[in-house]
Amino acid sequence: MTDHRAYLQVVQSHLDTWIGPLTTQDLLDTHGGDVAAALRAAHQWMREGYGDRATARGDLWYAVAVALGHAAWLTEAVAARLLEREDGERQVLAALSAAETLDGTACGR
Repeated sequence: MTDHRAYLQVVQSHLDTWIGPLTTQDLLDTHGGDVAAALRAAHQWMREGYGDRATARGDLWYAVAVALGHAAWLTEAVAARLLEREDGERQVLAALSAAETLDGTACGR
């Protein structure tokens, strides 16, 4: 399936419907609309709260945290012009999709 919404609309949707409820925080608002900071905070929250790989679902939660961290890094790289905007945004969305899919697997969805 192809999502034809603008990049920021898709990121906002991930933050509103998945990352926000997961972290119980409005990360984009908390970080003044800075997508990279919001994703970095979500990554940190996952690492601190669910980064224990010794649990039964630990490896999956760890993978979610890694994918969120990757999305944050990519967002920062696009902002710093280390990646072409269109290519970088596509990679951010792929990382967010992977993170959400892994989270669904960890939760049995």
